[in-house]
Amino acid sequence: METKSNMTVPGDRLAVIEEFESGEGTYVHDGVIRANIVGVVHKDIVNRKIVVKREKVNILPKAGDIIIGQVETAQPSEVNIRIHFINDLPSQKGFIGMLLLRENESKVSKGNKLPCKAGDLVRAKVAANVDMIIILTLSCPKCGVIYALCSLCGGQLAKMDSRLKCVECGNVEYRVIAPDYGKVRLPP
Repeated sequence: METKSNMTVPGDRLAVIEEFESGEGTYVHDGVIRANIVGVVHKDIVNRKIVVKREKVNILPKAGDIIIGQVETAQPSEVNIRIHFINDLPSQKGFIGMLLLRENESKVSKGNKLPCKAGDLVRAKVAANVDMIIILTLSCPKCGVIYALCSLCGGQLAKMDSRLKCVECGNVEYRVIAPDYGKVRLPP
């Protein structure tokens, strides 16, 4: 018998090993069960097991929609984002959106030309969908990077004013940061 489920991102604390057994899509670190993938948390109360599954539906992104996705490639000429959620609903199709860069460069300080890096989770707005070319923008108050890892050591990055600092090695990185960076739980 299954109880409530909610969305999670890699590294999120789900439970402790005294409460549940770690299942698919999870891992254990220092007695804490954490998410290993972006997905839906399922707690099986009867069998005392917790799993994270990728559960998606078919929807097509259109102009004005808000997406959450993971940056696949980030180059000075183009940033490609794999779309996981459209308007808080999981997407099954694996759409790729292209991020408009010119308008976002002014938001990022210290001369960094990219608003995000490969692997980052980003919330963006669909600016246009022309012939299945999905154009994304970070020009909306809630948009920006919502979760990122250090590009040097892979540690978690914590928000520090307009910058991100690695909790492991102290490396400071710059991104276009969403106002709720680090506090985001993906939509149910």
